[in-house]
Amino acid sequence: MDERQASNRTCIAVAALLCALLILVATTAGCSPAGSGGQGGSASASASGSASAAASNASSHPGGIASNPLSTPIEDKNASPDASSDAAALSSAASSAAGSGGKTGEGGANSSGSSSSSAAVPEQAPAKPRDIRSLPAGEVVTAQEIEAFGEDACFTVEEIDDAVFARMQGNSYGADCTVPREELRYIRVLHADAEGAIHVGELVMNVALAQEVCEIFRELYHAAYPIEKMHLVDDYGGDDNASMADNNTSSFNYRTVPGSSNLSKHAYGRAIDINPYYNPYVPNPSTIMPDGTWQYADRSWSWTYKIEEGDLCHRLFVEHGFTWGGYWGNPDYQHFAK
Repeated sequence: MDERQASNRTCIAVAALLCALLILVATTAGCSPAGSGGQGGSASASASGSASAAASNASSHPGGIASNPLSTPIEDKNASPDASSDAAALSSAASSAAGSGGKTGEGGANSSGSSSSSAAVPEQAPAKPRDIRSLPAGEVVTAQEIEAFGEDACFTVEEIDDAVFARMQGNSYGADCTVPREELRYIRVLHADAEGAIHVGELVMNVALAQEVCEIFRELYHAAYPIEKMHLVDDYGGDDNASMADNNTSSFNYRTVPGSSNLSKHAYGRAIDINPYYNPYVPNPSTIMPDGTWQYADRSWSWTYKIEEGDLCHRLFVEHGFTWGGYWGNPDYQHFAK
């Protein structure tokens, strides 16, 4: 009986050794090295550990392979009915696991990488140029948009439509305004600021002056003469002081001359104030408009947005018959009127 038990133990040890050898061959052929990630690494480690444990158990039992190298295996009812099948299954499982992770996990990564790289990234279509006619004043536009739309269409003179007139009513065009709407025109232009950005600009002027003023601003645009802002004064509630304080260039506003009951030429759309914050109005030695601009009343030095005698802005308006307020005894450096 002892011989049969010894033989059985020998058989188990041989089977375990065969399993370990098969797993070693499989892992050498395709499994990940120790420490590599993925499921393959874990499965290989688990299978190798199982084989090592089996071999260790066999050698530690009395009558194992070491003590009975020549023993003939005898069927053991407690052993697996097909030791070679079990070993093959273990080897297959180890190879399969190794193929899905670890270094072969790189294969997984590569296949997912090739999958993601093979997915074509759609090219983004170039942005469609905006219709400059629909853009509000102050909007910055690109050279490409201007080219696509056409410069001629960016410098226009039109009758006052209902949308524009709705903005004006109660602001620059009050209930007491005696100037017929038909005598005014809505002008759209482009202008460059001091940083070179191109903006949409707008004005309302008298029909008799609108076209030439539009042409003047086109020349200023080509020369990149800096004008910071150009909105209807209605965007400031018709408040001329607020518009000047924001350095906004504007024209029509049905109002009187400050400190007088006489209508200003702005009331008829026959005057324009350009870059007013940096070119203030000095009605008397103690008053300046807009407030806080005394440093710009001293015309002996230079700064951005300053209108100077002989510069392009001054020259163009004077050439078209406008009078510059900078010549007045109480100078209004922002003001051109005709």
